[in-house]
Amino acid sequence: MKKTMQKVLPASLAALMMFSLIPPALAAEDATEKEEIVYANLSSTGQVQAIYVVNAFELEQPQTIHDYGAYTETKNLSTSDALIYQDGQVSISAPKGRFYYQGTLAERQLPWEIQVSYFLDGSPIDASTLAGSSGHLEIKMDITKNSAETASFYENYALQATLALDTSRCKNISADGATEANVGTNKQLTYTILPGSEKHISIQSDVTDFEMDGININGISLALDVDADQIDTPSFTGKINDLKGAVSSLHTGAQDLANGSGQIRDGLNRINDSSVSLTQASSTVLSAIGELSNGAETLKTKLSALPSGLDTAVNGLNQVTEQSDMEKAVLANLKNSQDPNVQALLTIYQSKMGAVGQVANGLSEKKTELADLNPALTTLTDSLSTLEEQYGDFDAALGAYTGGVATIQKNMGQLAVGADTLSDGANTMNQETSHIDQAIDEELQKAIDSFAGKDFTPVSFVSPENEHVDAVQFVLKTADIHKPEPAVPEEEKAPQLSFWQKLANLF
Repeated sequence: MKKTMQKVLPASLAALMMFSLIPPALAAEDATEKEEIVYANLSSTGQVQAIYVVNAFELEQPQTIHDYGAYTETKNLSTSDALIYQDGQVSISAPKGRFYYQGTLAERQLPWEIQVSYFLDGSPIDASTLAGSSGHLEIKMDITKNSAETASFYENYALQATLALDTSRCKNISADGATEANVGTNKQLTYTILPGSEKHISIQSDVTDFEMDGININGISLALDVDADQIDTPSFTGKINDLKGAVSSLHTGAQDLANGSGQIRDGLNRINDSSVSLTQASSTVLSAIGELSNGAETLKTKLSALPSGLDTAVNGLNQVTEQSDMEKAVLANLKNSQDPNVQALLTIYQSKMGAVGQVANGLSEKKTELADLNPALTTLTDSLSTLEEQYGDFDAALGAYTGGVATIQKNMGQLAVGADTLSDGANTMNQETSHIDQAIDEELQKAIDSFAGKDFTPVSFVSPENEHVDAVQFVLKTADIHKPEPAVPEEEKAPQLSFWQKLANLF
């Protein structure tokens, strides 16, 4: 579509520009009440020097014309009748047919600011001294909006700027953005400035004995009969359908993502809730293992002290059971005694001593058992210490795991919220793009209508009191850059000029 427009618009614009330059006498007659052709003489740098307006009327019968404008001078271009100009009103009795009169405007303002500057070998040069110069020339032309004027013409009129360079004087011509054509020995450069647009032009060339005719700038309302249905857009509409399909797939995928992320979020919430209980229980187990390990160490320490105590006790008991010679003699005498009381005491003594001996033997056996128990107790305490250390690592890992679960839960919550937002956005996009082809057609037609000037109603450039204006066009020209012509001998008489020759000499 874009390439089609690029081909259609310049061609249509060129055709309209060519038509606008046809003399009114040769153009097809119509029922227009008034047309304004605005001619402006510009200096070689683009400053307005004079503005002339040719007002054209198509009259079906003789009548008195009343027209308005702030003129410093008026001239009848069709008949020899005098114009009456008073208080900004022009009055004349005009015959049937095409009638023209010219007015010189008092106000020298155009809808565009035009600035032309010249650089020779990189340095600025005045146009008055440029003729006959040689070197590397750059011509810059800036066309911008004149903020002092209403925007009506700037926003709705297209300009075509044309200049011709003599190829016998200008070599290595570089003109980005220009349409180039060979016209005789000249290289004609044409620039199109669309409505509401500015243009910054740069032309470069190696010149010898430089001269150049003035730059022609023509402006017309860009009334193009372009309809959106006439534009070849199959590939474009195909891309739109691809876009609609892609957006629909995006919408479905976003919904699936939102549902899946919501399920993951709920599962992580449950895991996180269980993780809290799990870490608390693990901490309790770790504390209990620590207490058990400490108890085993205490038991080991106390058991280590028991053998020494048992040795002391056994030795003491052995001392009790051992009898000196005197004690043995006493016991022998006691055994020979016939006294019943002595015999009773002797019996008790012998019984007690036997018991003491048994206790001493039992303690000796316990000492042996304790010696066998000590290695097992050492193994137990070592195992409990190792268990405490390893479970501590497990508890730390469990804490890191539950912390990771909490972080994942938090991030997953954010992801779920983002997925929901994405799903909502994709849903909105899907709804909005479902009819995007129709919306694009409507906006395209609006843009074409605006661009083609279909909504523009012509207004008078001269005065708002002129209400019946069918068309306004602008013909602007900068001063030529030529070397001075030889003086004309006094005896030569200037030839008689026709109306159109006089009109051409305005420039």
